[in-house]
Amino acid sequence: EGLDEIAAIEKDRYRVAGLSNYIFGLYRIKHDKRKWITVYYAREGGIGEVVAELKISVGELEGRSKSSDPVIGVQAEITSFCPARGDPIVLGKLPPCAMVRQCKGDSHLKWTANATNTNTSLSIVG
Repeated sequence: EGLDEIAAIEKDRYRVAGLSNYIFGLYRIKHDKRKWITVYYAREGGIGEVVAELKISVGELEGRSKSSDPVIGVQAEITSFCPARGDPIVLGKLPPCAMVRQCKGDSHLKWTANATNTNTSLSIVG
């Protein structure tokens, strides 16, 4: 249901309308110095070409600057690769369709879609 809300943005700009039919499988777990990153891919037919990515980061989300402490928390981003697969083809790096971030001390999660002044909700089941 959350992907349908993202699909409603700018006439399905990110072409996510069909992504709810895919299962996201674990692709990689990476441990950096101060964070863990897990990457899940949705693949055509379960084993074919990648159509979307869900990336979850836990730990240091932004590095320390001279005037502030590092940002610690959990962040998830979903990116559809469908704009690079079909007409009209979008070239170059594709931005995430939506992102959620909960930093240390925050009390709730809030998904933000990558569109001007647009917020949405997305349920992750599994």
